[in-house]
Amino acid sequence: MGVITESAHTRSNIGVTLIRSNSTVFVKFDKIQEKPKPYVEELDFLQSKMYYRLVQGLKYYTPEQIEGMDEASIARIKNEHILAKSIIVKMKKQVYFKAIDDLFFSIFPKYKNDPEFYSGTVPKNCTLNKLGITKKQVCLEFIKARLLPKNFFKISQQNLRL
Repeated sequence: MGVITESAHTRSNIGVTLIRSNSTVFVKFDKIQEKPKPYVEELDFLQSKMYYRLVQGLKYYTPEQIEGMDEASIARIKNEHILAKSIIVKMKKQVYFKAIDDLFFSIFPKYKNDPEFYSGTVPKNCTLNKLGITKKQVCLEFIKARLLPKNFFKISQQNLRL
């Protein structure tokens, strides 16, 4: 490989001139700068409602609704919200630190991915959408943790009316 001397930018490519070979190499711009995937709603209204109740916790409810709840319901909502947040943080860490995992696995073949291993935090600007984590993936983790029912993806308003 040669040393980069200058770069020429085009609309879809970046050209790099190398000293040693005196040739120009073009690299696809899409490979250098990934664009975030467009947001697509994957859940219907009732499923979204159940999802946001877990993710937002007591913030989902109005103060009047909270006043009408008994202490056991409030405690259950808080506990489920804390568990849901920890699941989401764990998923974010798995995706965010994937490069480190791959490096460790290449050096140490018996290395096992443990999200609790990471002492660092994921930056706040790394949203689920930017990390490529879909609501469906999060819901599957919630189902594994028994925060959502097993038939969650079959639930809809039409099914409830029957």
